Amino acid sequence: TNVAMLKNTSATEKIGPNIVLKVMAGDAFNLRVASGWYSSSSATNSSTAVLTELLRLLSTGVAGLSGGKTDAASLQNSSSGLPGGISSFLNAQPSNGTAPRAYINWILLDEQFQYYSGGFEQVGASGSTTIHTRSNLAIPKNGYLYVYTSNEASNIEVYFDNLQVTHIRGPLLEESHYYPFGLMMAGISSKALNGVPENKKKFNDGTERNADFDLNWDETDCRTYDPQIGRFLQIDPFSEISDHLSPFVYASNNPVLRNDPYGLKDTTVNGQSATTKVLDEIVVTGKKQKSSPQSPVVNSTTKAGAILLPIGALPSISPVNPPGKIIPFNRTYISPSTGSGLRLLSQFLGVFVASIWPSPVGQGSERPNQSFTSVPGFVPYPGHGNNRDNTNPHIVYEFTYVPQDNGTPVLKYGISDEYRYDVSRPESQKPALKAIFGNTVSYRILSRTINRQDALILEQRLVNAHFNKWDVMPRAQSRPGPF
Repeated sequence: TNVAMLKNTSATEKIGPNIVLKVMAGDAFNLRVASGWYSSSSATNSSTAVLTELLRLLSTGVAGLSGGKTDAASLQNSSSGLPGGISSFLNAQPSNGTAPRAYINWILLDEQFQYYSGGFEQVGASGSTTIHTRSNLAIPKNGYLYVYTSNEASNIEVYFDNLQVTHIRGPLLEESHYYPFGLMMAGISSKALNGVPENKKKFNDGTERNADFDLNWDETDCRTYDPQIGRFLQIDPFSEISDHLSPFVYASNNPVLRNDPYGLKDTTVNGQSATTKVLDEIVVTGKKQKSSPQSPVVNSTTKAGAILLPIGALPSISPVNPPGKIIPFNRTYISPSTGSGLRLLSQFLGVFVASIWPSPVGQGSERPNQSFTSVPGFVPYPGHGNNRDNTNPHIVYEFTYVPQDNGTPVLKYGISDEYRYDVSRPESQKPALKAIFGNTVSYRILSRTINRQDALILEQRLVNAHFNKWDVMPRAQSRPGPF
């Protein structure tokens, strides 16, 4: 039987049988080795040469398992912190009388290759064989385990035989850390080396990672997402709802507070509707150029979560429309047919100032029950409110609540005429819904359109998207049905 003979001389090995293992938090290990020596002389010990050889072997083994995160030369450099940690470990090893400083050792490094724990057991008495056993030693952090035998005595030979290390794997197979937009932090992420197939369910509730051609794109249910640039690669199907944002943005450019795991309408990170902070009132006054003395002056007040236009620039903009022509709108509305409300507003800046109502508005932030101040010459639609020819501005709203099951939190989508304050308004429906579904019921305005037809189109798209995701209608939805 072959055994390892160790002696601290230039012609003899100082470090004997050894092994490096990649370990995860929750793992454990057992070890067993036999040792023996014989001498009537006191040992002459020195750790200098042992430290040099130990750093060489340890850094080479760890670098090979790091997946390219580091190399042996970097670890051996004093700036890495590893040499200092290993030196402290060796200095803590005690001597037992005249026996050689020969040990079975184990060292634990974290994912940043820093020494944080370890242990050792010295050889026994001269002329006897000692069996060293340790069982179920816990590993508290992801990182690396190094087990080795050593002898610092330059005048005594020490023998080690049959080193056995048993790695007991815990439940943790992989630990991934991400930047807010989803790019993996490779330096602090960790994976067990156990030969299991690669886990492709990565960022954001198990989105599949496509690593073909090193693209590393995330395949969500509806679109492809590139976490390296924080953008989807296809246009948002709901881009009309938030047309002040690019249709390619992820989580409204706010991944700390919002999430979009499906590539559709984003939500707050806990899945509930967001509450928009309402700023102080801002009063803006504008008037038409002096070329038309009869032009009206319109004062308007807005409460908004953001200011969409530079207010100071308003009075200096020249009129786009012919002098004296009245444009029958004094609000900005977002419409799936006309595009951005900002484009509408830019046509009217020379005539009057619009009150800015950005979309989406925070839940419950509906404007009070008041009369609609129209521009002179604008006549509200006189017919029935449900007529598809209704040309009054409309809102599109959403009711949600906190469900007690794993089903949809959406109660209903709906539309309402801006001119009519009756049972069709969301604030009028809220008490009845709270009586059925509880006090967590809330609503928010998703968009404003310039007529009923555009509101119906947007409502239908919302219902279709909900049905595609949940395979059911919103809990309190009466119409329209999905198609």
